[in-house]
Amino acid sequence: MSPKLDPDLDLDSAAQLFSLAANSTRIGILSHLMQRELSRQELSDALRVKADTLQRHLSKLRDQGLIVYDKEAGVYKIEDKEAYERLHQAVPEILPPPPPLPGGEDD
Repeated sequence: MSPKLDPDLDLDSAAQLFSLAANSTRIGILSHLMQRELSRQELSDALRVKADTLQRHLSKLRDQGLIVYDKEAGVYKIEDKEAYERLHQAVPEILPPPPPLPGGEDD
């Protein structure tokens, strides 16, 4: 018996969400931001990516409404937690818990 698709499923939104998560840097960003809000420098250090590379990926996630930048606090945070949860439920293996942040309790 083959599974039946939900007729209310928004396939375009699902495809867009999966395309955003089709990159290891963006997966890392989302995974870290689900743990806590982080500055650009903290994300760069945690992911070990150059600032321009990080900015490109942050922009894609921000443009799609998954994350926002809090200018006052100087940190990025998850804006659409439901989208993250849908992605995690669909394929939990692609959004593992992030490794400990440099300088964290585990160091």
